Amino acid sequence: MTCSIQAQYETATINKLRRELAAGLIGDDDTSPMVASARLFDERLLGAGRWVFDAMVARSLRIVREHPAVGRLFASRHSWLVVDEYQDLGPVLRALVLALHDAAGVSIAAFGDPDQSVMSFTGADPRYLSELAARGDFRDHSLGVNYRCGQAIVAASHAALREPRTYRAAPGRADDGAIEPIMADGGLDEHAAIVAGTIDALLTSGVAGHDIAVLYPARGPLLSALIDEFDARRIPYVNERDERLPSGELADFVRDCAARAVAGHQPAVLGPDVGATSVATLGDLVRAYAPVREAAGRPPLDRRAAGRKFAGLLNGLRSEEQAAPPSETSKLWESSERLPVRMALECGTSPPARCGPARSR
Repeated sequence: MTCSIQAQYETATINKLRRELAAGLIGDDDTSPMVASARLFDERLLGAGRWVFDAMVARSLRIVREHPAVGRLFASRHSWLVVDEYQDLGPVLRALVLALHDAAGVSIAAFGDPDQSVMSFTGADPRYLSELAARGDFRDHSLGVNYRCGQAIVAASHAALREPRTYRAAPGRADDGAIEPIMADGGLDEHAAIVAGTIDALLTSGVAGHDIAVLYPARGPLLSALIDEFDARRIPYVNERDERLPSGELADFVRDCAARAVAGHQPAVLGPDVGATSVATLGDLVRAYAPVREAAGRPPLDRRAAGRKFAGLLNGLRSEEQAAPPSETSKLWESSERLPVRMALECGTSPPARCGPARSR
């Protein structure tokens, strides 16, 4: 019996199975087509010397399980491991945490809420947090006050869960929140019209646009109908994946600068099969900058002098980012975007004109 699988339509399922295989949740005797596809994917990926994040975590788990001394070495340096949003851990990360605790003696402090798990598509299961709380070698401390939501929202969540919960809204909170069910009769167009009309009313009442969100179950006809209605009414919106980086030689060059600034020094010669994500070296940046200057009619630069200038400018960008508070780390792009201008000024030429479409804001 043969089975044909269109992998491009099963990416999420195959990735979930890959994680379960790495965690040891699927036995070697499982020869189902989907599991076989997941095994084949990893074999070919690692055979090509390519390492994605999942493969790194899986290899870490394998090392800790097969070499107990590694776990003990980790424990000697990090006696406590603090895990936030534990309910969103996939099977491999959860297995790695437990291996460090059970085999190496690392103390674990896990925080989470099984009612707020949103990562099931990665293999996360809120049951993992409940199982941890039920273990005899862990102490469970439940918090009884929800400071995020008003009592109306809390009560609605209890009703949706259909299970008893003990937490409540913060006492004395002035805003209880409000839930207003709105029935949408008809098809997708009518549904989208009601949503857009509700948004219009909120905007007219003074609610800021950035405080309004529209949730939908998946990309598809409903999302298309919503976007068409928003466009027809000229309602501004930001859709998922809208804020893409611009394309073009200058944008590619700036991305290389950002990668080099973030990653720091990399070996000058890595070779094609190193299996690591490519990060531009100083030589790469100088070579990438040369055609950008040439296309703009700028005179050529001495590559050795340009390399020294790049090193100083990149170190300056990294120092700026390290000094900035965490809330401003998104400024990396803006800082890196200034690098071609700085480079031109340092080399005694006029700054290059900005190329490519502007970023969405």
